[in-house]
Amino acid sequence: MKIIFWGNGDFALVCLKKLAFKHQILGVVASPDKRKGRGLKIGIDPIKEFSQRQKFPIYQPESFSDEPELFVVVNYGRKLTKEILDIPKIYSINLHPSLLPKYRGPAPINWVLIQGEKKTGVSIIKIGEKIDAGELIYQKKVEIKEGENAGELSERLAEEGAVALLKAIELIENKRAELLLQSEKEATYFPKLNKSDGEIDWSKSACQIYNLIRGFTPEPGAFTFWKGKRIKLWKTRVSPKKVTPSTFGEILKIDKDKGILVRTGKDGLWIEELQLEGKRKMSSKEFIIGHRIRVGEKLCRLE
Repeated sequence: MKIIFWGNGDFALVCLKKLAFKHQILGVVASPDKRKGRGLKIGIDPIKEFSQRQKFPIYQPESFSDEPELFVVVNYGRKLTKEILDIPKIYSINLHPSLLPKYRGPAPINWVLIQGEKKTGVSIIKIGEKIDAGELIYQKKVEIKEGENAGELSERLAEEGAVALLKAIELIENKRAELLLQSEKEATYFPKLNKSDGEIDWSKSACQIYNLIRGFTPEPGAFTFWKGKRIKLWKTRVSPKKVTPSTFGEILKIDKDKGILVRTGKDGLWIEELQLEGKRKMSSKEFIIGHRIRVGEKLCRLE
């Protein structure tokens, strides 16, 4: 199958590599290089870097040197116009990392964790006029592992998605693809994550905060404050024991082996891994040894 691949980032790269083994990649469309990090240095997208090594043509969307049969879109981040979608001989397909019609939108992997879901999946759809609402070609359910964060889940879904893409393309190639309309009654949409949404509200339950941290890890990061300094929380666990009534965000216990126990709106939350601004990520044990943190202190913004 002759394919033009549209995509960005490591998630899409997993799919492109698998497709390249079985199909003819006529070219790749990647977003322009962006400035990244504190120094705002130009960073080359992994899709573009891989394509250059493989000598795949890298296109601007206006024209193509050979007539493709399929456009395959993975994490491209931009809506394609009808004129572009009409270019391939067959049609254009998209990999979306959720069980559509649930969790439409730009950050489904993060939101399924934030919402505390136990399962998710990948969906291959024919791209239509409405984003993430095209006809379903193929789906695969995936169980979410205990304690799994967004980065870890994304790696698994990239692998599952790549396999699903190959299956969907095989169905299309053999004219056995059955297009199924999505149920608009069951559809849900979640927006792009904002960095500010990662600030922890300690009045929420320990379970809600635990899920928020999983959904924001590794990026954009869930955070709180200690003595006016921002702390990014990497790993936590809900305390199985009831905690004594106290102020939300108050440190209830400090244990080098267990971590830092914090009061929430319901139950307590053990902090196991954290990162003080300007410092490296560390275990709670390392943090306790290296900093004067005390029971009774609060994790919150300074008033």
